[in-house]
Amino acid sequence: MLRIGINVDPSELRLRLEGELIEPWIAELRSVWETQCLPSPAPRRVVDLDDVTRVDESGKRLLAAMKCSGAELFATGVSMKHLIKDLRKRRELQ
Repeated sequence: MLRIGINVDPSELRLRLEGELIEPWIAELRSVWETQCLPSPAPRRVVDLDDVTRVDESGKRLLAAMKCSGAELFATGVSMKHLIKDLRKRRELQ
């Protein structure tokens, strides 16, 4: 299961994800990103991964696409920080 919370203020739109970023919830997150986050006038779009417990390959691809379209990925936990670092390396290799 994946919970998606959205907090908006004038300086930032923050998506707070909780749970597993895996199929079948990838489509729901993509829809939220495309319909609510991309059109937002907030200067920063942050995706908070602190409470994500698992990410499959399709989740990694979506996070990479979100990053390419302006998302800042945020995490304080070791595994999610490692995931963000891995996504950054993948992008550098392309």
